[in-house]
Amino acid sequence: MASELDSIAHPDPEAIHSPPARKRPPRRRIRWLAVIALALTVMQLMPNLGLLSPIVSPLVYSHLAPPEWHNATPHGQIALSDFAASTDEPGLMVACGSLFTLAWPEPWLFGRMRFWRSTDGGAHWQMFQPPFEAAQNCNLAIPPGGQGVVLATVSSDGASAPATLWVSHDAGISWQQVVTAPAGDAALSLQAGIKFVIYRHGMLYGNADFGSIDGGLAFDESANDGATWHALEQSPDRLERQGWTVMATAPDYHSARWWYRDLARDGAAPVLEHSTDDGATWTIVGPIGTEELLGYPVLATTPLAPDHLCVGLLSGETSSMRMLSSADDGRTWRGGTMPSALRNVHGETSLNTAIGATGDCYEGFHYGIGQEPQEGNTYYGFLRLASGSSALSYIPLTDDGNSLALTVTYVPADKGMPSRLVVELEGTYPGWARVFSGLAAETTSGQIVWRAVP
Repeated sequence: MASELDSIAHPDPEAIHSPPARKRPPRRRIRWLAVIALALTVMQLMPNLGLLSPIVSPLVYSHLAPPEWHNATPHGQIALSDFAASTDEPGLMVACGSLFTLAWPEPWLFGRMRFWRSTDGGAHWQMFQPPFEAAQNCNLAIPPGGQGVVLATVSSDGASAPATLWVSHDAGISWQQVVTAPAGDAALSLQAGIKFVIYRHGMLYGNADFGSIDGGLAFDESANDGATWHALEQSPDRLERQGWTVMATAPDYHSARWWYRDLARDGAAPVLEHSTDDGATWTIVGPIGTEELLGYPVLATTPLAPDHLCVGLLSGETSSMRMLSSADDGRTWRGGTMPSALRNVHGETSLNTAIGATGDCYEGFHYGIGQEPQEGNTYYGFLRLASGSSALSYIPLTDDGNSLALTVTYVPADKGMPSRLVVELEGTYPGWARVFSGLAAETTSGQIVWRAVP
């Protein structure tokens, strides 16, 4: 297999010693960090609110989402900050946000951080008072393989404040403080990093920029829920020495210590590598497709279909979505082409690719028709590449100017609930309506929604 790559594995010397252009964060990530900072600043307006006892909140429906989409948002006087859905326990969802009341003329927002948990897919929610109730911003994750572990990062003063990582090993009932990242890039990377970690055999795996000051894309493991990290790769492999860049890592569910990763280089198709020793050493599987993929190729795997892999493209500016799927452990790939109705679009993708129980691939797409998605009316939906197909199909969500949260979760069928995509609508139109609870049921802004999928 190495001989197949000889023709694409020899960049010129300048390319080897200069950072690849693709390592520059895409515009969507840069804009997202700015949005986080803005949101944290706004949340500073929320002083303390008296303690409340746990409650159960009902299901709420939004009339702006298509009828196939169901609203699963905890309702009440809530400014929702973030949510997460479990892929291991299909009914488990969590959310965090601030309770508030309205006063006039000023101050008009009062709030303390609360945590909500649902065990029935968002039909009912129980509210808890977390130890970080004084925080003004919260980000949540339920890492795959964690068996009920919930991670939360909280901060009190936008991008100018440190961010603290908390962990719960009982789905949010009790919490322990793990580590605090200093203000600035380290705090922002910690807030983003919890969305891209995974537990395997009791260890937490993620990238080195998970709260670090220096950043980087090294693949590390942690034995203490992210307090400290240990580098796994012993030394750069042949492709890395030749100037290839590691883009993404995903578990190979055939064995507890097996992993995949993809590497990219300008002018060539990305390459899939495999490790059987927990990431210490890597061997080449082969090229992913036959041509260069313009963007960050992101891997997705699932224990429900361990032979299958999906590759989607993270791009902050694209007019052509690409997804590829493999049903034979990455040895051969099938690519999907854009639907004809989406040929004249300009948009940006979600930060992750989701994979279904039968190997279907999903990725979010926020776009404008004949214009950039930041201009005028825009659309959001999902492109799906069915296993064995060579064409992308489209699942619409909104056409009212809203964009979607940065990640999407595929939740397998269980407990009488169908397999589904779960996302949060993060709308810029109608703007700040999400902070007024009385409008929560009338807008898609800040709403958690799901849709059953094949």
